[in-house]
Amino acid sequence: ADPDRYLFVPNEGSHEAWEDMSAFATTVNDPAIRDRLLDAIDGRGAFSRFRRVLDDHESLRAAWYSYSAETRAGRARQWLYDAGFDALPPRL
Repeated sequence: ADPDRYLFVPNEGSHEAWEDMSAFATTVNDPAIRDRLLDAIDGRGAFSRFRRVLDDHESLRAAWYSYSAETRAGRARQWLYDAGFDALPPRL
């Protein structure tokens, strides 16, 4: 009933998420794992192949989830800022 109360969130697609996978893969020190991750994100099914490679490396998987959460939160904060809002930490 109050359109000024809500902010429309557009669907931006998966391109930025794919870029996150690519950027993360380039940070991996082990060349064999780095190459597997980069190969995994080539073509259709990239997201599931990427996750399957990470499933073989528990510590790397944890690092990916942390990296991914932070990059997504950063984009959300920037999007809110661009829309004229300040992103505040959650209340505990």
